This record gives sequence, structure tokens and C-alpha cells, in this order.
Amino acid sequence: MSNAAPILEFCGMTACFFVSTAMIGSGLPFDHDIEQLGASVPAMTWDDVRRLVAAGHEIGSHTARHIDVSRTGAEDLRADLLDSVNSIEQHTGVRTRFLAFPFGRRQHTSEAAVACAREAGFACYCWAEGETNYFPLDPYHLRRCGPHWRMTTHRFLALLDGWGASSG
Repeated sequence: MSNAAPILEFCGMTACFFVSTAMIGSGLPFDHDIEQLGASVPAMTWDDVRRLVAAGHEIGSHTARHIDVSRTGAEDLRADLLDSVNSIEQHTGVRTRFLAFPFGRRQHTSEAAVACAREAGFACYCWAEGETNYFPLDPYHLRRCGPHWRMTTHRFLALLDGWGASSG
């Protein structure tokens, strides 16, 4: 929020921010932050999320509890997805249409999970494999790229300018 959004807005661009709703304002760390950074990254608040919406950004679901959907049963996954969608709508007044499963690699999802996403009414599902999308597009297998904790401001600006999706 405090890094990517100001750069996007300076460039006259908007984006979709994927949020794990149960983590918002909880103070709970994401395991991957602890593993990769050795520390927790400050979590967003619902006020932060509402500011993003007011600035024209989309809010997408990253599930409620940041779960590995490949290890989650269909009933629990459906409940988690609906909890996420309802929380976003309750706190922002906007019903999300976008989903990016946590971890986002093929080994962290399944066709059953994609089916749950369709049933929950999501318009698309994004993978974390940052590569180019080619036509014809399958809206439930979109590749996405975006900033991450190792990306410098200059690298992020280059990414926005179309200089590739590789990390760095």
C-alpha cells in the first residue's frame, strides 16, 4: 500500500491488490515474510484498503486465511472464498471479481480449486507465475506479475513501462 500505490498513482495507473481478508489489521505475520525477510511486514488495515478503492484500484481476494488451496478440501475452500468476498464487500462496498490463490504456483492449486473459484462467482483467477498471457486467454489461468519485497523502485517502474516480468 505505502510502496506500490503511490508509484502507480504517480504514473496515472491503477492495479488490483489481492488481500487475505482475515490477515487485514490482525497483526499476524505471513509465514513467507518471516521465512524470506526474517521479520513481519506491517499488515494493511481496512482503512488502507478503502483508500486503495477510493484511488480507483481494484481489490481482489487472496482467500481469507492465506491458505494453500491444494491442501484444503472443497467445502473449507468454498467457505474461505465466500468469507473473503463478503469481507471485502462489507468493508469497501465493492464486490470483488478477482482471485489470486496464495503461493500461486501450479503445485499450490488444483482444478478442483479452480472449480470452487468459478462456483464462487470469480471472473478470473491469477497465477503468481509472472509471464506474458497469450490469446486465447483462459480467465482462470491468468499469469500476473507485480512488485515484491526484493523489487527496487527502479525495477518496478521498468516493469510498469513494459520492460518484462522477471523478478529482480
